[in-house]
Amino acid sequence: MQMFFFNASANYSNTELNTISSFSLSNNIQQRIVLPLENHIKNLSASANASKYLFALKSTITAGVNFSQSKYSQLQNGELLPFNTKTISYKAAIEAKLTNFINWSYGATYAVTNNRADVADAINTSFRQLRQQSTLAITTVQNVYLNLSAEHLFTHQANQPNLKYLFADANVKYKLLKIKTDLEFGMTNLANIKQFDAIYLSANALTTGTYLIPGRVAMLKATFNF
Repeated sequence: MQMFFFNASANYSNTELNTISSFSLSNNIQQRIVLPLENHIKNLSASANASKYLFALKSTITAGVNFSQSKYSQLQNGELLPFNTKTISYKAAIEAKLTNFINWSYGATYAVTNNRADVADAINTSFRQLRQQSTLAITTVQNVYLNLSAEHLFTHQANQPNLKYLFADANVKYKLLKIKTDLEFGMTNLANIKQFDAIYLSANALTTGTYLIPGRVAMLKATFNF
């Protein structure tokens, strides 16, 4: 058995609308209203994914690529502008059984997004983001389970500082089989991050939202089954 899998897909849609968003922009105010005007939103997406099980390493590796494009129009300061947004992302992952009691997984996704008005001398708004996730699951002794997980985010945007975040969690579970009870102790946000900046890319704008989040949190939990 080869244990090799591959799939590819493509989608296209053309949506006709009878209203359009009209934006009035000034130095410090943005106003949006909806006007009755026929327009179209065209979306094209394509993806390809493959996976392979490696018997010698007791591991499954996967890889994929995805492309999406959207074309639409907006009214800005009374001028009808066509916009073109493109995103291409690459992903790779591995799931491995390191020993009889240790499982490990790792995945990474790299995405590039560009947004541009299809007019002369238009500004190209873009950003790049790398997301990495990893999990380590260990059965230390009988009925004791340890899970460690981490997620790393790196975002690069033109003329702006890079955004870097590392979130990590740890969890220990002990099963009391005789009384059908699980005792669990976990800690989240081990890096004690208290502020998170998220990026949202829209027509002719790159918006950053700031969110305050709880820092490091520990929790002890008991689950009873009847």
